[in-house]
Amino acid sequence: MASKICPSCNAENNISFNRCWKCKCDFNASQNVFPQAQRSEAINKRSKFNRNFPILVASIVIALLAAIFITIVAVNYFTHKPGPPRRDSVVQQQPRSNTASSVESNTSAGQSLPQSDTNIIFEVTSDKTTAAINEKIKLDYNLYTRYDTRYEGFESEGRFRGFWIEQATTPQPATRGIVVLNGKRYVKATIRETILSPIYSGDLVIDPGIIKVSIRGEDQQKNADKRTMLLNSKPITIHVDNPTGKSKATFLAEFTDQHRMGIPASNIKTDKPALIILLDISGSMIAEDMQPQNRLTSAKTAISNFLRANTEMLIGLKCFSKDVMTISPLTQSKSEVIEALDGIQHGLSKEDGTSIGDAVFEATKELAEYVGNKKTIILLTDGVNNSGHLDPLTAIDLASNNKIFIHAIALGTKGLVPFPVNDPKLGNRKVMANVGTDEKTLAEMAKETGGRYGTATSEAELEGLLSEVRKTLS
Repeated sequence: MASKICPSCNAENNISFNRCWKCKCDFNASQNVFPQAQRSEAINKRSKFNRNFPILVASIVIALLAAIFITIVAVNYFTHKPGPPRRDSVVQQQPRSNTASSVESNTSAGQSLPQSDTNIIFEVTSDKTTAAINEKIKLDYNLYTRYDTRYEGFESEGRFRGFWIEQATTPQPATRGIVVLNGKRYVKATIRETILSPIYSGDLVIDPGIIKVSIRGEDQQKNADKRTMLLNSKPITIHVDNPTGKSKATFLAEFTDQHRMGIPASNIKTDKPALIILLDISGSMIAEDMQPQNRLTSAKTAISNFLRANTEMLIGLKCFSKDVMTISPLTQSKSEVIEALDGIQHGLSKEDGTSIGDAVFEATKELAEYVGNKKTIILLTDGVNNSGHLDPLTAIDLASNNKIFIHAIALGTKGLVPFPVNDPKLGNRKVMANVGTDEKTLAEMAKETGGRYGTATSEAELEGLLSEVRKTLS
């Protein structure tokens, strides 16, 4: 039986129709008349197209997605290698030589990179090279890298002798961008910003310190060998003008007087020797390598015995971590100091840290007013200066200017020591931790002020050192 196929919509019509029943179009009855076999072939072709159409669409979509993915990977590899920056701007800088050097790390797993590696640079810059007294100077700590790099922190803090550190902040998150140095693209991260001001004149040298970074190879594999580097930047010299011609001693005296404003005057009228004890109460002082309990308990016991054996002197007591706290001002009543000493506990300060320079300066301000001829500080610490406004070496200058002796004692043993940890999941337990002490700086503080330096790894050794100090106080 013959039928008629509409040329517009391919609908099948009766041979007697002159108008399509579906699209209502007119067509010549003599056209599109097919025998049954031809009509079946046309229908099969339409059915095959309808079946293959979704496959065709899916293939096109997959091809488009694959092209987009390949483009993204290519752009990320060539422009963001080794990792995506926080902003998209590319800054063209003047070509420079590698101003940072690397120091091999002996404390981490993995092989350190060679010192000549120019694919990672640590550089500290200042916004000025000449300044006046009390003029603010900004330092930017920048890390340039072509590796997949993670900043681990400072391995060694910087030295800022002659400066008052007003602010030291770490951007959160670190400021990132892409720069071009010597024709190469680097990811740039600003890891610290410091604002400081000079307190006396001359050519003052800033040692930025040493940072620790861990890197991964360019293969970016999950199990790729991680490497560790210690990086340091070149020292920065700031020339501080002295138009008035004042001496260094005058600048130091004016600085001390300026920061003593608001401190009540002492009513003590005597020429007895004056001593202020500075006790570190930072988190590391609870390390349990000094028996019978920990470093802090051993120090308190030794100090208590030391005070009981001394009679003819003024005694003051301060403790410090990130902040400095006066436990007892200068007094002739040693029993009051011993009683106050018993109340000192770890966690007395809200924030952890070790501000050795600030602690020495606070003691210096109190002793500066005292009229006696013998003024002494005993410093007991187990750490490294990592916070505060003053470098320990600047505190030396201020103490020496007031004729104050500093006896410095480093507490604890070297290497791994047992350390109690309160784990919210595992409960109270002990871990082995490495708590370092800056013995070089402590020894320098004692030497430059005419004091003594020693290390105590036990309560008995500490009592022996304090006994030697007692002989110099009379």
